[in-house]
Amino acid sequence: MRQIKFDASKNLADTIKDYYKFNTDEDSNNLEYFNGKTDNNIRIIAYKKKNGEYTILFKGYDNIVAEVSKFTSDFTEISTEAAWKDTSSQIGSDEVGVGDFFGPVVVCATYLTKSDMDLVNKYQIKDSKKMNDQKIREIGPKILKMFKHTHLYCNPSKISDLEEKSWSMHKIMTNLHNKCHIDLINKYHIDSSVPVYVDQFDTLRVYMNYCQNIVDNPLVFQTKGETYYPSIAVSSVIARYYFLTYWDDMEKVLDHQIPKGASKDVDKVYQLLKKKSDKVDKFVKQHFRNYKEQQ
Repeated sequence: MRQIKFDASKNLADTIKDYYKFNTDEDSNNLEYFNGKTDNNIRIIAYKKKNGEYTILFKGYDNIVAEVSKFTSDFTEISTEAAWKDTSSQIGSDEVGVGDFFGPVVVCATYLTKSDMDLVNKYQIKDSKKMNDQKIREIGPKILKMFKHTHLYCNPSKISDLEEKSWSMHKIMTNLHNKCHIDLINKYHIDSSVPVYVDQFDTLRVYMNYCQNIVDNPLVFQTKGETYYPSIAVSSVIARYYFLTYWDDMEKVLDHQIPKGASKDVDKVYQLLKKKSDKVDKFVKQHFRNYKEQQ
């Protein structure tokens, strides 16, 4: 979301109010003179100042500058990107599903450029763990078409096969992230100078020992990376969306609603489904104690 503000006389404030037919309460002690939304979804708020003038704030997206320009050319855009460490061209990757007994691990890598930041702000994209599943289901189909990304599923049966070959979960995750980076770079012909940000799950040294053919791009590992790099935040949301679509299909196959995570409630559902059919085992991570304690 973009935000633009400017100072205005009472005459200009009233001009804006009348133009949009906003209501006011001049007897109120509230500092807001008016607060309304335009037909093209721009929020406009007028704040009273002590000197009798007003501060006008416009909040909106692509059409906001044209709307403000109807009234003034002397305005200031308020940055909404202060929380990001980097908003230049970048690749970021994240994964979901590692802590869920049921379902796959999904890894996504996303390539962002400076021009994509308007979309990041428009859809208020942040760490998927801070967005509810309903919101992710709502925006997921839209952002899949808007952001350059690649993703990989690692199904529970594949995880079990790799575990039998002495692959740790960290080694599996490392190779999934790296494969996503390679696929993304090759698909979109991304220059080797573009940094790759990874939501840190291990050290760079261990990461490099776990896989071969690591990309030439600079690798940066960051804990809670989704709060620092928008490419990781976008990847976390896209990965979660793919994970949820898999989950929906899994529930249809098993004909049962399945809780996420690895709690005792999950154990109860597994026990119930196990009695109905052995096919449930292909949907669970067999290295979890949930599986081992119930065999």
